[in-house]
Amino acid sequence: DRLLRCASDQCRDDKDVVLAAVRVSGFNLQHASRSLRGDNDIIMEAVKKDCAAFQFALPGDPKHDLLNDRNFVLTYVLKPLSFGRTTFLRCIYHYHNDREVVLKALCCVMWGPGWAHVPKIFQNDYDFVKEAVSKNPMIYPYLPSELQSNFDIALGACLEGSTALVYASSLNRTNRVRSALENCPRLLSD
Repeated sequence: DRLLRCASDQCRDDKDVVLAAVRVSGFNLQHASRSLRGDNDIIMEAVKKDCAAFQFALPGDPKHDLLNDRNFVLTYVLKPLSFGRTTFLRCIYHYHNDREVVLKALCCVMWGPGWAHVPKIFQNDYDFVKEAVSKNPMIYPYLPSELQSNFDIALGACLEGSTALVYASSLNRTNRVRSALENCPRLLSD
């Protein structure tokens, strides 16, 4: 990502130069000129190389902004463990009513506190919560206690990985949640 960092303003504003740079490292997008950081061709190439480079993209023409291209976001931007919180938040806020995008963003970022940014409509949807926890157990400790103490939700977190349950309060690791743990013997040996 150093190719454009020390380049002249003229180079940073040259589409061919910037395209070549982002093909080497998508993170070079952060050093491109403001106008090219909103250019779809540049953004597409940068994100294909490093999906986390999307955080450096600037909105372009609203009719052609790649953030508005749901298929692009689902295909190139939302890849497991490959992007940061900035991209997560952009996707969550832009697609706040889109269950598939919100779920995929939440499950790709593996950032438990991200749960607070999930729209309430999904936070209150039992099936969404159950699926989200099974794909991203890091959100388990951030769920309300009534959801943490739900057997199926605890079991979903348990089956995906033990790390989430380590953070659960001792109060919630009793009764039905203990039953979920007993269904995951590998956790009891951790």
